[in-house]
Amino acid sequence: MEMLTDMHEYMSSRWSDSTLDEVYQYAFRRAFPNAFAKNGECPTCNSLDWCAEQLKRFRLDCDLGQFSIELREAEPGEDWTVPVAEAFLEYLSLQTTLAPEVYGIDVTEILGFVAKFAADDDPLLMRFMPPSIFTEEWVLWTVNIVPSILSHIEVDEAILVKIVEREPVQLICFPHNIVTKNVALAALRIQPTLLEIFENPIKMDVAYALLREFHDEIHRLKKQLSGTEETPLLVASTLAAEEVV
Repeated sequence: MEMLTDMHEYMSSRWSDSTLDEVYQYAFRRAFPNAFAKNGECPTCNSLDWCAEQLKRFRLDCDLGQFSIELREAEPGEDWTVPVAEAFLEYLSLQTTLAPEVYGIDVTEILGFVAKFAADDDPLLMRFMPPSIFTEEWVLWTVNIVPSILSHIEVDEAILVKIVEREPVQLICFPHNIVTKNVALAALRIQPTLLEIFENPIKMDVAYALLREFHDEIHRLKKQLSGTEETPLLVASTLAAEEVV
């Protein structure tokens, strides 16, 4: 799925009279309220001392009037990087085309944290996020709150399988084009009644595959209980699969 740029060119589908960059700025402020309050208590701002050289370049650009962002003076005993990092987060919130690295600083984790808030405000914002933020952990956490994000990001089949294994009913919220046979079977093994949500031909395919798995499992259990070799059970016929459907 192609990553979109220039958020200010798109109107929000959820916020009336607001562009997506305005929704994004609000999500940033919700994610980092202490940074915007400039009170020195933002954990992220206090952890960015490792990139002091990069922050020096950003501070110089601020001093030269490149941005309309005010830097507060550091409090006594406070590292100079903290107020600069606060301004840096404000600068990030004003970007309309997003990148995983800014001023040589890896901002992937920062954007990923903001994206959790932004997804709830308008899932379309995910189309502007660098794909690198959509880690397995991020997807598994966010999909429980905003299932519709799956319509706006690309997710590996293995992650989709994990989602339905954890909560099979989530399958109902999946866009049809991402539901593969493996994903469907992972959900149906736990909750077979979900078969009714499918349409042919995938409905017939997964029903037949599921019946075959049931027959194989029954055969295995019979062998285990008897301790003898038995004639394998016949695989369910297509007619039998149709009757189950």
